[in-house]
Amino acid sequence: MMGYGHSSAAVSLGRYTYFDYKQWEDEFRYELIEGEAVALAAPSVWHQTVVLKISARFNDFFEGKPCIPFVSPFDVRLFPQNNEDDKTVVQPDVLVVCDKSKLSDGKACRGAPDLVVEVVSPSSKIIDLMVKRELYRSAGVKEYWVVGEDKVMRWDWSGRRGDREVKDEIVTLEGKLKIRSSLFETLEVSL
Repeated sequence: MMGYGHSSAAVSLGRYTYFDYKQWEDEFRYELIEGEAVALAAPSVWHQTVVLKISARFNDFFEGKPCIPFVSPFDVRLFPQNNEDDKTVVQPDVLVVCDKSKLSDGKACRGAPDLVVEVVSPSSKIIDLMVKRELYRSAGVKEYWVVGEDKVMRWDWSGRRGDREVKDEIVTLEGKLKIRSSLFETLEVSL
C-alpha cells in the first residue's frame, strides 16, 4: 500500500487484483488493500509469542465445534469476486471462520471471518487500527481484536449488544491481559 516495506522486482507500484496476487512468486508476504500491494514485515519475537498463545487457546476452544481457527499466513478475500477481480486480500494474524462454505475453494476464506485478531507492531499500528478496522467492519466481521503490548481494543459488530458498534478497551492488570470474546461467550485468552 502505499510504499510500506521494501521494493521487489516481482511487484511494482500499481493497482492489483487477487488474480495478480496469486501469480507473485516472491520471498516476501503481501496483502492487497483496495488494489495496492502492502509488504508485510517479519514479525517480532513478542508478536509471534502472542499469536502462538492466542492460536493455541483458539485451537483448544474450537475443538469439536463448527467454527475453525486459522493463523497467518492465510488469505482472506473480504469482498470476493467470482472472476478473482478482488481488490482486497488480507492475512490476519488469527481468525475464526464459522461458515464452512467460505472455505470451499480450499485456498482462502471467501468473505468475512467471524472473529479477526491482529497483533500490532509499530509498522502495522495505523493500518490495523484504522484501515483494516474499517475494512473488517464493512465486510461483516462480527468481532475484531487489536492486541498491543499493554492493551487490547475489541470491536463488536455482531449486533448481539444492540444495533451499534461496541468498542471495549482492555488494559493490563498486574502485567496480564485477559480478553473475553463477546461473540463466543466462554472464550477467554490470558496473555
